Amino acid sequence: MNDDSIFEGLQTPNTDQLKELQTKGNEALNLSLEVEDLELQLKNKKEELRKLTEVTLPDLMSAVGMKKFETDAGAKIEVRDFVNGSLPKDAQKRAEALDWLVNNGAGDLIKNSFSVKMNREQQTEAVDLYAYLKALGVDFERKEDVHPQTLAAEARQRMKDGMSVPLETLGLYAGKHAKVSKSSKL
Repeated sequence: MNDDSIFEGLQTPNTDQLKELQTKGNEALNLSLEVEDLELQLKNKKEELRKLTEVTLPDLMSAVGMKKFETDAGAKIEVRDFVNGSLPKDAQKRAEALDWLVNNGAGDLIKNSFSVKMNREQQTEAVDLYAYLKALGVDFERKEDVHPQTLAAEARQRMKDGMSVPLETLGLYAGKHAKVSKSSKL
């Protein structure tokens, strides 16, 4: 069998078909480039908005001693504290964060999840999961985790209560955020 056999039965394209293929190929390339450009513009606009709402507006509002403000054009601005992030990905830093939670009375936030690879016949063997799976030699993964929103809420509450929270250790960051919305007066 030679390589020409894959082309058997195919017709030679006519000039109009080649022109259309050329046009549509170029159109697809141009649209792809346009989409990339728009995505970059969107990314840049989101960064501009983040700077305005997390740095510029909170700083200005703090300088004038206000937490709420309405502009004459109908923008309602309200500055709030925020905490955001998630447990570190690095295994050592993650272990430090989990240890801190346990040692500071928040160990109940930590959830264990298991990813188990079992075939259909092994489903009934899933009782007493951790110990039983180890004894069986079943391939499984165990992960300790805290949902990011739960972790952030715990840190916010502790900070509100005047307690010290090692944000970096926990993979969190805190700041102020200006929520900007339309005024109800319009």
